[in-house]
Amino acid sequence: MAGEEHKSVYAATAFPLEARGQKDGSGRAFLERRAYTASAVDFGDFSGRLKALVAACRGRCRRQEMAFIGDGAPSLWKWAQENLPKTEVLIQDFWHVVEHLEELVQDVWGMRDLERLEHWRQLLHDSHVADIIEELEEERKKRRGKKRERLEQELHYLRAGAERMDYARYEREGWPIGSGAVEGTCKHLVKQRFALTGARWRRSNIAWVLALRLELFNGAFEDPDEELVAA
Repeated sequence: MAGEEHKSVYAATAFPLEARGQKDGSGRAFLERRAYTASAVDFGDFSGRLKALVAACRGRCRRQEMAFIGDGAPSLWKWAQENLPKTEVLIQDFWHVVEHLEELVQDVWGMRDLERLEHWRQLLHDSHVADIIEELEEERKKRRGKKRERLEQELHYLRAGAERMDYARYEREGWPIGSGAVEGTCKHLVKQRFALTGARWRRSNIAWVLALRLELFNGAFEDPDEELVAA
């Protein structure tokens, strides 16, 4: 809508691996404790807050090595490369990549080819993204026009993120391969309050309410003398 204020909110959460409890009925592990950060200003402001969260994690985690999980947004991986030690594990959300492949099948083949999708999903899970790239390259040679362009687009996406798609190794080492914790943060920390039916927000007011919700989610009001739990 013309004149509508930009209301994007950036959010992140962090937790130690030992905070993951038993999986619930959905198959997801319950997180017994974690820390949150968010910004309703811009990515520059969020960057500073994210650095502070990472520093808190490093100071309180038993395990020195950390993993950074995100979707395919180039800005996130640029930030990670510029602000995190080279020893950190960078993981591109597995399910985000699967969704990319699902959209590709629909765009190129015009149907939801479940057999092809399952084949690629298994290759991806087993850290064989190079095999998927090889298959798509062969398909690209057969196509022309918009479908060829779409395949080239997907090939660029997979090649750009291939180093962050070693999912078999990540699982062996105990890391999560999906960004469900971040998605849950967006849902409960942000959307549950700001996307209420009929709600209308001025940009200047979002930051104040978001700051209050961060205090609540981080447990600041449960024991004001205790430091916030950080991953």
